[in-house]
Amino acid sequence: MQTVGTVFLFSFAMTGLLVNARSQSGWRVSLACAAACFAALAVHPLLLATAGAAAQLLVLPSRQRLSAGCLRMLLFVSGCAPGGEWAACIAALTAGCAASRGRGALALAPSVEMGCSLLILIRCCLQSQVIPARQMAFVLLVGGVTLGFGRALKALSTRYASSAFASIFAASHALAVIASGLFLLASAADSPLCGQAALSAFVLDLLCVWPVAVALLHIGDLTVAGGGSDRLNRLGGLILFAPRLAALFAVVACAYLLLPPTGGFSVLWLLAETALGLLPEGYAPALPSIVLLASLGAIVALFSLAVLRLVMLVMLGGPRTPRMAGCTDITEGTIQPILVCLVVTAVTSCVPGLIARLTPRLMGFSLTSNEMSVNVLTAITLVGPDGLSSWTPIAVMLMLLVVAVIVIILRQRARVSLPKSAHIVFSDVTPSEETLWSDGLRTRSSWLPFGEPLLWPGSDAVAAILKQTVLISSASFRDARYRVFKVFALAVRGGKVAIAGIHRIEIHGLAVVLLLTALALWAVTVRP
Repeated sequence: MQTVGTVFLFSFAMTGLLVNARSQSGWRVSLACAAACFAALAVHPLLLATAGAAAQLLVLPSRQRLSAGCLRMLLFVSGCAPGGEWAACIAALTAGCAASRGRGALALAPSVEMGCSLLILIRCCLQSQVIPARQMAFVLLVGGVTLGFGRALKALSTRYASSAFASIFAASHALAVIASGLFLLASAADSPLCGQAALSAFVLDLLCVWPVAVALLHIGDLTVAGGGSDRLNRLGGLILFAPRLAALFAVVACAYLLLPPTGGFSVLWLLAETALGLLPEGYAPALPSIVLLASLGAIVALFSLAVLRLVMLVMLGGPRTPRMAGCTDITEGTIQPILVCLVVTAVTSCVPGLIARLTPRLMGFSLTSNEMSVNVLTAITLVGPDGLSSWTPIAVMLMLLVVAVIVIILRQRARVSLPKSAHIVFSDVTPSEETLWSDGLRTRSSWLPFGEPLLWPGSDAVAAILKQTVLISSASFRDARYRVFKVFALAVRGGKVAIAGIHRIEIHGLAVVLLLTALALWAVTVRP
């Protein structure tokens, strides 16, 4: 149990690396990362609860939105107490709903809160001999899949950039929750090899996916700050005015798509292998595992569409506001921490077998010699629990590199073989770098780092492309949208009426909840 926090220490350190301590809220997030690192190394439950609560308290939002953050913090403290396994489970699921806390360093607040909740969750999961493993595994699997679907749909439908980035970041949290549920299920089924595969997926998620996810949050904050607005319909044309930021955005988005050969795909592969290894005989008993595998595929597809939508709306098109047209590029001091996260992700993604081999030592999960002989691991290859299937990311990287080199060589040969002829604009005008055109208007060659694109899609083009991608006709899409908006409007109206009705007892109700929580903590921890 003492070595579990070393993995989270790395994740919290990656978050603190991206924090600008000189900003207005940078000192708060820096202290929060330091407190989270102390909580990761804490052994006593009291120290863990104190340090984790301090880390979440430092990144709480403004006074108007304190209720949800305080509730999640109380659940975290309850989960740290002895016998608080169910509270830790609920705290991990509710932490996945954390939204962006603001601009600047506070945009990284969801990583601190989600990391603390995963810390107490995995500690409780490693004590599977004293908890109802099957019941908690069911809750974690259903909750993780529901959380993934909810955040993916939120990223696809929101109009705000900060909400879209925070929802996309929650994909790594949802994968970690699903991995914890599969580990509990493997422990209940007495399958240590599947349990090791699930724990390896959990550790790979923290070491490979988490750094690039935090970098995506940071890039989202830089984009919003450069564009001067949080609305997606006011952003656009980032590639025209901030090419370095656009290049980093593109690289981080590609690394976070959970597609091969990234580390996110290694996590998905291990989760799929674990689910297949726990597959019982017969169609009816195996139906939940099949639904889980289909849900994982749907979640990955939805998050990929969300990332594609965000890239098209922010990077492509023209500037929709004068403030976006005046966007400045980032400096080298801002680029270096993001590059460090990308390098760490690239290195850890190339050696998933080494990480899987070290996982039992890091998490305190022991295997017998016979089981280790079946599950032979190399540094660059992952082996499934059955010992037959394997996955080598670096081989796919080399194959893609070879294909790219072949395509470049063929294009160069095609250009050399074409006859060179001067492009004639007018018979009496010589083509040059700047040519007179239409009574004095001058043109110049393309200066974009990626070449001149063939299409600049805006908001309308993005919506049309996405509709064609998911094969939805315009008429059915309009009818479904009208029904969804009608139900949503009625739900919002009913919620407003309910909130107005309970406004008078809100303060007393909060006091009663805090008092009951304090009594429950006293009964569990202080009373002998």
